Amino acid sequence: MNKPATVGSMADCTEILADLVRRPSVNPMGRALSGHEYLEGRVTEYLLNRLRRVGITAVRQHVSPGRENVVAVLPSTRSGSPVLLWDVHQDTVPVDGAICHQIRVTLKSGFQVDYFVDIRTYLESKTIMTDLRTGEVSETLSQDYFREFGIPVARKMVRSENGVWVSTFELDKITVNSGVMPWMFKMPK
Repeated sequence: MNKPATVGSMADCTEILADLVRRPSVNPMGRALSGHEYLEGRVTEYLLNRLRRVGITAVRQHVSPGRENVVAVLPSTRSGSPVLLWDVHQDTVPVDGAICHQIRVTLKSGFQVDYFVDIRTYLESKTIMTDLRTGEVSETLSQDYFREFGIPVARKMVRSENGVWVSTFELDKITVNSGVMPWMFKMPK
């Protein structure tokens, strides 16, 4: 039976993220690849064990060999609360020679945004925005990063729509207000 999770029962989010990133989980994306770094079985085991340790009931849902979903239920502590479903990826995906985490956000406006973040540099390498109503797809590749006052900035961005190149944007000079930026963002340690 589930017991309410508390802040004390969950470790620091940075520790959880580090644990997840350490576990290989590359999706071969249909290619005939094999090895310990492929598929998300190690992440599935980690999630099941972690949820079990904090008292949350979780089950494994088989998808295909080496690929399983984790379904967990955390009951509301308030009667009449809405039911929420979080659907997240356990795998990382290759993007143009980089291994990336894929983060998908679906907006009420009818758009779906996929962010691909390089697991070695933690920099966004690609963004795909899909209009779910029309099926139109816009893609932006971010390249040649540098840091200005600790903030990563892409010098070059290549944009396409429905697979056709639209533009290339290259920055020649970057000016950042260093007095404002540290107040707006807290950099991870």
